[in-house]
Amino acid sequence: MGAPPDRPMTQAFTFVETREQVRWIASTQRHPSRGTTLIAATPDAAYACQLERVEYARLEDFSTTSNRRSEYSEAVTRFLAWQDWLDQWVRNRIPAFKRTAFRPAEGAGFRLQRLHGEIWATGRSLGEFFDAADPLSVSIWPPTSYGVPLHLEPASNPVIALVADVARVRGIPVRDLGRVREGIARTARGARRSRTMTQWVRELLLDGRVRALGAALRSGGFGDACRSLSPSFLHDRRVLACGFGYDVQRLVLQLRRDGVGVSQISNRLAEPQVIVDIMAQINSAAPELMANAELWSLIESCGVGRTRLWEASIAR
Repeated sequence: MGAPPDRPMTQAFTFVETREQVRWIASTQRHPSRGTTLIAATPDAAYACQLERVEYARLEDFSTTSNRRSEYSEAVTRFLAWQDWLDQWVRNRIPAFKRTAFRPAEGAGFRLQRLHGEIWATGRSLGEFFDAADPLSVSIWPPTSYGVPLHLEPASNPVIALVADVARVRGIPVRDLGRVREGIARTARGARRSRTMTQWVRELLLDGRVRALGAALRSGGFGDACRSLSPSFLHDRRVLACGFGYDVQRLVLQLRRDGVGVSQISNRLAEPQVIVDIMAQINSAAPELMANAELWSLIESCGVGRTRLWEASIAR
């Protein structure tokens, strides 16, 4: 267990993440020890405290964060058992998954395990902090978004994203400083990404015509790029490209330079009915899954309760 700093600690703690948050506290409260102890959750916040001559502590002052690596084996074993449970639960609800032995949780296992590892390590360290500091209250600027990108990397600092969850599990009051001073909470990367935008970007990146244009620009310059955009119906339709794989990219470009007409079938085709049916079954089973206590047991064992960060990832 990390030893608390030698200087006097209060039992009210404020977690800070950005320079703006530290500056605001320094301008309104010149002697933090009189009211609250600052916990610098990021290097930026710690450096800002030094510049503003504000005393601060770190999470590492109260917890043995260096022990997380040696303790992780048990967490991985628990995660793999939970992953097997989730795959079996889904198979029992989606006949096509059971028939084809499809394991969706295992398919996303690497990304889910990384996120679980982040939550587990942070939750464990925060638990040690609460045990050592015994705070009466915690103040934070909560994340402006709990949005989770496709790779499931936390979009905000995990300490800031989880400290309120850990505090509430222990019955410790949490003060939302975003209501006191707005506009200085860190905006999570990708916070503005919507489902519609995600689909649009995915379709754009997968669209063979866009990839062909980029390849033409790189290899032959503006002239080849213009020729690659020529409507295929102006040429003799002697070649049909389905999609646009990297392995035929150069061949298609060369054929077009040689005057051969190349037509493409867009990747954006209507989904087969079987996919539509499976998606309907998934949407129907989702509320039951989200209400299943076993789904949350993995994260509750980390001491963070039903955190929105994990909920957003499962929904993703």
